[in-house]
Amino acid sequence: TRVSLELGGKSAAIVAADADLDVLVATMPPGLLTINGEMCVAISRLLVSEAREPEVTAALSAAFQEIVVGDPADDRTQLGPLISAAHRDRVLEYVRGAVADGAKIAVGGGVPAGLTRGFYVEPTILTGVDPQATVAQEEIFGPVLAIIRYRDLDEALRIANETSYGLSGAVYSSDPATAGRLAAGMRCGSVHVNNGMNVDINVPFGGFKCSGYGREYGPEGVMEYTETKAVFLDGAHT
Repeated sequence: TRVSLELGGKSAAIVAADADLDVLVATMPPGLLTINGEMCVAISRLLVSEAREPEVTAALSAAFQEIVVGDPADDRTQLGPLISAAHRDRVLEYVRGAVADGAKIAVGGGVPAGLTRGFYVEPTILTGVDPQATVAQEEIFGPVLAIIRYRDLDEALRIANETSYGLSGAVYSSDPATAGRLAAGMRCGSVHVNNGMNVDINVPFGGFKCSGYGREYGPEGVMEYTETKAVFLDGAHT
């Protein structure tokens, strides 16, 4: 039986030194917080240069604090509850574990005040995360972003690829050549340039490594389930 498997991810966004901060702040939160962070392609690791880490953290923390958390039936809500109490507790345990490993909470990190019905977790940003820490290696499936510092772009690529997953990724740069080099070097099934997430069922979707195999969508998704047959016609020569 022909199958294709999509098995989750630990997607990274590389923020180059020339990245537009306004573009990052506008597009990065939806790349993580859509579907309350319970999304296979969620950008849950943000790789930032040592020089830009303070300003990026401050800007994203301010944006996360503006996220409206509440009843998913309310049109104003931007972040709803997680699927169950067990999963909420699992996500919070990842945050506590990260802090125990030396990370710091820039914003969030707990249950929003006043939301007693439903299984909520605040939009959370962790800083000072080690690339090999559990929170940087395992899929959290919740609204938690790990900010990881890098020294140069070669190291950023190494960190981005240094997980068992390879589903999605993002690159932020004002230079097309830099964006192209980073996108080509990321070992994942899709890369979003100056955006946290794109959805297009006309192009193939799938992952590398433990993120699965095969592709969905686009012509490639059809070919996954197709047996090719060749018919040779008598007398037809080239």
